[in-house]
Amino acid sequence: MIVRKRCGEPAGGVAESSTPCCGSIPNYKGGVGPLVIMWERLLIVALGLFVVFKITLITYRRRRYPEPHEDWNAVDLDDVSFPKGFRWGTATAAHQVEGNQVNNWTVHEAAKGLEPSGAACDYWVRWKDDFQLLSDLGMTSYRFSIEWSRLEPTEGAWEVNALAVYSAMVDDLLA
Repeated sequence: MIVRKRCGEPAGGVAESSTPCCGSIPNYKGGVGPLVIMWERLLIVALGLFVVFKITLITYRRRRYPEPHEDWNAVDLDDVSFPKGFRWGTATAAHQVEGNQVNNWTVHEAAKGLEPSGAACDYWVRWKDDFQLLSDLGMTSYRFSIEWSRLEPTEGAWEVNALAVYSAMVDDLLA
């Protein structure tokens, strides 16, 4: 006959005061104790309730504040206007347009085996043509970035020619 002990009962009539309750025994009967199971179930229920709450909240907000969708066939484009002095513009990022650079991004591209930026769109050489295109399109604002690794290719060593090109860009835009 096998005598099985219940939590808190002595086995074989001998009190085992140093034996903890089954809920705190990690390998209770080949598994985990009832307290651990209870907390796991409670956590699963709480996570489930949280997911239901989030889905309900998202659904409510989407119904209460729907995303507007214009019927562009119903929009009279002849009646569209912008305030006087509205500035049309565009922007570029040096790394994405200048090309032929060595910076932390080109190192990252090489290390990850990504397609290198290479010549990009050769803005560094063609910037005057690009500025003329902006003007031809009626752009009145243009934001561009300066590639620091062109100005200071190594710490403390300044590239005067790069600074002159950026200065000419600013002068051309202001003219």
